[in-house]
Amino acid sequence: MLGPRLRGYENCYIASSTSPGHQRLLELAYVSGVSRAFTLSVKLDLYTLLRSSREKEGVEGLTAADVAARLGLKADASFRGVTDWLDLLVSLGLLDRKGGSNPNTVTDSTADSEDDKDAAPTASSSPALYSNTTEADTYLAKQSPDYMGGHAVLYHDRHFPEQTFLEHALRTGVLPDIARQMVAPVKDTVFAGSDNVSVGESVTGGDPLAFALAMTGCNKPGFQALASKFDFSRYKSLGDIGGSAG
Repeated sequence: MLGPRLRGYENCYIASSTSPGHQRLLELAYVSGVSRAFTLSVKLDLYTLLRSSREKEGVEGLTAADVAARLGLKADASFRGVTDWLDLLVSLGLLDRKGGSNPNTVTDSTADSEDDKDAAPTASSSPALYSNTTEADTYLAKQSPDYMGGHAVLYHDRHFPEQTFLEHALRTGVLPDIARQMVAPVKDTVFAGSDNVSVGESVTGGDPLAFALAMTGCNKPGFQALASKFDFSRYKSLGDIGGSAG
């Protein structure tokens, strides 16, 4: 399912099991949460931010507090949600983490002497720095010509809300009205830009530009492979039918 990469890090999201069947079922139970954390990171432009900070500011990474401040997330030091989210992305092989202590290490509460309190902080107590892996830099940062994050964003915005009502749909055969209010009809997403709807917006909340970016992210590798292997030299014109952004 998610493979050994997710379980191989010290801060892994899913516990390992000695039984392959048991492990697979554990992963099945958690996979939607992992996917949600991933697609949200793309929607929030986390990887674009980390690449920009490296290229424009010359920093090797950002702390969790930096990320929270720049993405508009809760930055309270007592709130560990942002750190846990980033560490999950480390477990997925999307981020690298340098420095900082192991978030799963339990500190011995008996080591509370005055000497311990007055001791200088060690290198491992400094905040961890998070940066993109090569894979994330290539496919999930908008500065890259190979960016494919539009598909992850579309999945986050359209499919997750619909899946919330899966049980209702299986019992009744239809999605409830509230689901239709949360997600614009596909036809409005694809065909906005007609006489009465401007490109980039829809009367029901569809976004054809986001849809085009998603289709580009899905299909670009296939079209690149086609362009490199098929001989177009004997053709004088080419029609792009249904190819989204072309």
